[in-house]
Parts: sequence; C-alpha cells; structure tokens
Amino acid sequence: MKNKLFTFLALSLLSTLNHPLSTCYAQGTAFTYQGRLNDGPGPATGSYDLQFTIYDSTNSPGTVIAGPLTNSATAVSNGLFTVTLDFGNQFPGADRWLEIGVRTNGGGAFSTLSPRQQLTATPYAVTAGNVTGGVAAGQLTGTISANNLGAGSITTVSLANGAVDSAKILDGTITFADLSSSIGQWAVNGTNVSRSAHGRQDKFMNVSMKCLRERCS
Repeated sequence: MKNKLFTFLALSLLSTLNHPLSTCYAQGTAFTYQGRLNDGPGPATGSYDLQFTIYDSTNSPGTVIAGPLTNSATAVSNGLFTVTLDFGNQFPGADRWLEIGVRTNGGGAFSTLSPRQQLTATPYAVTAGNVTGGVAAGQLTGTISANNLGAGSITTVSLANGAVDSAKILDGTITFADLSSSIGQWAVNGTNVSRSAHGRQDKFMNVSMKCLRERCS
C-alpha cells in the first residue's frame, strides 16, 4: 500500500431512523454516516475501504463496544462519502465514540484516523421508541389502544370512580356473588331477595337474575 496521509475535514451523522416519539412502530438500528476524506493535501476521489468501530471513550486503546464493520470499495467523490452502519442495539444512553480506519481499495493495513468521533443525539432515537422507566402522565397525549396494553396491566386502583357504569357491563356478566348484600331497598341473601319499603318487607324466593335486573314487582 502506498504511504498516504488520510484526514477527515468534517464529519456529520445523519439518521435513517425518522422516529417520531408519538409512534410505537418498530425501528431498525441502522443509521447513515456521512464524512469528508482527504487523501494527502486534497479531497480524495476513488474507491476506499473504510472500517468503523465503536468505543466507550476517546482513551487509547479503550473498550470496543461493537465492530469493526468494514465497508469495502466505498465510493468517494471530491472527498465526500456516505455509508450505512448497523452495530445493532448499542446505544443505551451511554457515551459512544466512532473510530474510523481507511485504506486504498483492496489491500494493506488500515490507517486509523484521529480523533474518534462522538456519536450524538440521533442514534438515541432508537431508545426513544422503547422507553425505559416510568412516563409521567403529563407527557402522554391521546389514547392508548387495547392492543398496546399488556394483559393484567390495568388494576382496580387504576380505575377512576364512576368510570364503569351500567352501559359498560355486558348482560349476564354479574352473578349473585358480585352483588352487595344491600341494593337500595333490595336485600340479597344467596338466592333469596327481599325488599323493604315504608316498614313493610316483601320476600321473593329464588328470584332469577333476569327478574332482578328488570325490577320485578
């Protein structure tokens, strides 16, 4: 390999993860990386092999978090190139730094570019779609559909007073065991129902639930 000086003049990170926080659609972990490469004193043009590795810091050697990924025969025009990188789920919120190696297409060792580039903001949109920890009620808008509720996730204490009225109760779903021993003027004891009014008590033996719902007299 020819002995060349490779440098980056500018680096920018763009994401293919257009991930609005209001949606819960599944997202991938790939993102687009754009950079500008100098080969010697001027902008590079041609095919180059690029190698990408994620570290936990700028310290040398540091801890490798993911990679290396090699993009062979990457087209570079007037110094500019674009690659798609996918390191998997490696952005939990901690600092991440990208180290880049470059060589002329097809042979020799990679020349490591310095300094490592910090990955900021956009890849963490992956985390936004999978919230960790609790979310304050004030941060939620709209409604949550039944499909997005886990089985058994709504308990009695989560229901507002009066939230469940008769219109929301299916016919035939309430049994004697669910009834209070006293319903207005009615008293329930097993299958025996009695009614007290103005000092008089009427007794109805073995009254069916259908009859009770229709207020038998």
